[in-house]
Amino acid sequence: MATAPAGIAAIRHGVPTEVLAARFAAWSIKCTQIPYGLATPRYVRRAREAGLAVHVWTVNDPAVMADMLDIGVDGIMTDKTEVLRDLMISRGAWHPAG
Repeated sequence: MATAPAGIAAIRHGVPTEVLAARFAAWSIKCTQIPYGLATPRYVRRAREAGLAVHVWTVNDPAVMADMLDIGVDGIMTDKTEVLRDLMISRGAWHPAG
């Protein structure tokens, strides 16, 4: 399950991550899914401290994809999967199932 808007706001606005981690764990929340414009290094760090993976949407521009990977997001939702695949290959991070 992903965070609701209130959870996203709590991550963004400084609720202590120890408090968030306990609440998210109790509610079986495993990730936060946000528009890429909300993703910042601080947000990713705080979400991780709260025990969450970070997924961003919808990223179709390769430069923005690269920026999102650089700040450490765990997942990118895109309409251009081939562009993301090529970027991942260029970074040595593409591991297709064999």
